[in-house]
Amino acid sequence: MKNILALVFGVLSISVSATTVSDAKVVRLMLDLNYPNKVYIDLDKRQPDLLQCHQNITWEYVLDISTNHGSHVYSALLAAKVSGTKIQISGNGYCNLHHDIEDFRRLESW
Repeated sequence: MKNILALVFGVLSISVSATTVSDAKVVRLMLDLNYPNKVYIDLDKRQPDLLQCHQNITWEYVLDISTNHGSHVYSALLAAKVSGTKIQISGNGYCNLHHDIEDFRRLESW
């Protein structure tokens, strides 16, 4: 029973630690040959509480564009930047794609 509670608590704490930025505009996007298949995202707002692993002060999120889904999200980010549309963007609570930037998880626009 203790193992099950520890597992449930661990899963809940992971989902709680992911960040979200609302009503933000995309300031810039970066592609770099030194970091293939990644897009770095800079917003006009910062995450309210950074993850412990997120120590980078330049970029809010990093997106994996090696998949079709990632490519579609990148297109949506470009459209939001060009149009000045406000978005809501969330991370996944991890810094796996780049050691000090939270990984992208979700994009919403309205």
